[in-house]
Amino acid sequence: MKKNKIIIDKTGLLNRDSIDTLLQKVKSVLDDLEPGQIIIKNVYSAAVESLDNVFKHSDYREANDELTKKYPPHFIFETAGNTITINVRNLVLSKNINDLKVQLDKINSLKAGKLNQLYKSTLRNAQISDKGGAGLGLIIIAKVSGQRIKYDFEKINEKFSYFALQIKFNNINQ
Repeated sequence: MKKNKIIIDKTGLLNRDSIDTLLQKVKSVLDDLEPGQIIIKNVYSAAVESLDNVFKHSDYREANDELTKKYPPHFIFETAGNTITINVRNLVLSKNINDLKVQLDKINSLKAGKLNQLYKSTLRNAQISDKGGAGLGLIIIAKVSGQRIKYDFEKINEKFSYFALQIKFNNINQ
């Protein structure tokens, strides 16, 4: 069994500068791994979307400092054999979990052709949310990874949960 090698491990609140720095590191790691241009593009796209989702959709503004310190945003980029895994975690309002689960389960249930249709439909009918999103990020992640998006919610209290998202890319060196 191949041991996971954590390449990037960032814990803490994100801003545009820290996201740019993380994405430069991701690009550098991908260049070193030499997985091929399509894999580089796809993994980089998933990293962009996952970091953007944490930045835009985290509910840290609603939380107190103690909760923010105990459950900070977290980005991990790791490799194991021919697999790259991106893990992100962030604080979300528990009242939003059901909608997020419905969206993720719908995305995970679709095959590539139907996922492309959903992407085009969402793009045509997109309405920008209060947080600046149009609902495309998770669809893009599913499209570029070609895998089901793994996710989990850890209930913290009645108001908040810690949301975990995992994106895998297999056979990166083939």
